[in-house]
Amino acid sequence: MLNRDFSFIELGINYSLSIFTIKQYNLKGNKMNKIYFFSVLFLACYLNSNAQIHNTKKQFSGIPDIKLMQEINDAWATLDPDKALKYYDQSSQNVFYDVSPLKYIGWSAYENGAKEVFKSLSFMKYSVGCDAVIHIGGNFAWGTATLHMVVIDKKGNKISQGLRWTPIWEKKGLSWLIVHEHLSAPLDQSK
Repeated sequence: MLNRDFSFIELGINYSLSIFTIKQYNLKGNKMNKIYFFSVLFLACYLNSNAQIHNTKKQFSGIPDIKLMQEINDAWATLDPDKALKYYDQSSQNVFYDVSPLKYIGWSAYENGAKEVFKSLSFMKYSVGCDAVIHIGGNFAWGTATLHMVVIDKKGNKISQGLRWTPIWEKKGLSWLIVHEHLSAPLDQSK
């Protein structure tokens, strides 16, 4: 659909430009020429914005909030990194700190590493703590939260653990995407 929208835009712009160039109309002349020109221009802008909306459909476009924090963790709990993909920037330069291993550089490394870890799991659930906070400043937002994680491996062993989570979002176009993330576990779980 995206390619078709751009074809309409190019067709409309090229057609209107060729008419005004070939016939040497100017916008100071005939009132119908002005109406036609601005109608085609409006149509091109509308189709372009519609194409941009279709292009970002797979990405999250709302302002980061506590509900979003839980949605992101629910996506990871499916044990399928593709479900979390829409919340993350795909840059190969982004750094993501996880409990294990120490860090991933770029979404591809993060996704592949998660897939390897998930092979040994049968269940995972995260609950965002009531201490979750989000700060928004311009095109960036950062959140902090404690998480309660429950994991069951394929052998049936259950691990219940508290975690610390800090995501950083950047607004890119219409979408807020995580560009950095820090997930860690305290050494002493009793506190």
